[in-house]
Amino acid sequence: MFYTESVHIASPPRSENWQAQFILHRIVDSATTLTNSRPLILTVLPDAPFFEPNVFIYYADVEQLPIQVQSVTGVLPVKDARTKVFASDYILTKSGDLGPLWSVQDAGVFTEELEDKVSELGVQFKLIETYPLPDGSIGRLYQHK
Repeated sequence: MFYTESVHIASPPRSENWQAQFILHRIVDSATTLTNSRPLILTVLPDAPFFEPNVFIYYADVEQLPIQVQSVTGVLPVKDARTKVFASDYILTKSGDLGPLWSVQDAGVFTEELEDKVSELGVQFKLIETYPLPDGSIGRLYQHK
């Protein structure tokens, strides 16, 4: 005998500002000197509620911003995660909780490398802005040098 149950946890609308729209506009503004015709690539490392790739995909689509949002985390391992991270124009991470351990995979490792200025990632990406987030953490936006 098998038993399954679907659970959807809903909550009322939130007034917290997770800065997603502001961050996306910052990316577009900082990239005005780029002459590429392709969309900018933003890799979102956290998979934490309210600060995860789908939030940024939603706002980029709604506002028709020239940003392709990608993730290197998820339930299934992303085999080319490192390649995707290095091919990014921008990387977004945060301090504190990055999300459920089973879904963030190497996000913590990438975050640590970005903060280490002599690591392979730290050499190629520079921190361009930080954002205070409602959970007390700090969002960090990195740009490929």
